[in-house]
Amino acid sequence: MRLLFDHEWYEPVSSEGQRESDFEELVIGRATSLFPDFHAVRFKTPVESEEGRKIPDLALVDCNYRYWWVVEVEMAHHSLDHHVIPQVEVFSRGKYGPEHCDYLVENGDALDHAALSDMIKGAQPRVLVVVNRSVPCWIEPIRRLEGLVAVVEVFRSERNRHILRINGDYPSTSDASLVTYCRLDSAIPRLLQIDSPAGLGIGSGERLSILLDGGLTNWERLDIQDRVWLNPSERNPLTANQEYLILKEVNGQFAFKRVQDSR
Repeated sequence: MRLLFDHEWYEPVSSEGQRESDFEELVIGRATSLFPDFHAVRFKTPVESEEGRKIPDLALVDCNYRYWWVVEVEMAHHSLDHHVIPQVEVFSRGKYGPEHCDYLVENGDALDHAALSDMIKGAQPRVLVVVNRSVPCWIEPIRRLEGLVAVVEVFRSERNRHILRINGDYPSTSDASLVTYCRLDSAIPRLLQIDSPAGLGIGSGERLSILLDGGLTNWERLDIQDRVWLNPSERNPLTANQEYLILKEVNGQFAFKRVQDSR
């Protein structure tokens, strides 16, 4: 298949006929257009996990700092088992901290350092693999690691101009009222574990009220190392083994909502 744009024909570029570094720069350079719902930031810094140490290519940060994605740009002719999956494993289980926050702020436009730091303390990022040609056999193994596969095909004209065609998976965006997913900590059942602390709008030791079934419940934020909880001021009113949403209503009041279906 070839494309006609502005009186110029564009031919598909084969995976083997393209250098990985060139494809990476095309994706990174046009990431804001490819992923307009996110802050797209170059993320070429080491990430470590028990599986090893790898360097991703890009980060996609939710505009409300509720969640984020680590992006690995890949070539379709690379080995899934020996090259792609090891990187997805590291990025999905990686240890992210202040050095990663600093890197993103230095390389991003107008990112809020405090909100970004809070976001990184929350749930692990998910992984998006961007590949230059559809490879259906990659989809399920990467999904088993909570990752997604986006396809960005490159078309080039005789004048060396490029068009990018995107299909496959796309990182989901959440309703603007969603602040965070949360659940009681299995190790310390009194505490409420928070996935996306930035949206709470309070710092460690500060308090907030959250509606539950029409009544107000009071909580204090607790930060320990790189994790964030809410500690109830009185008896914990929530149910164990139940996931909740914290929503922000139109009047600014926070409210709990029980999650009926798993994500």
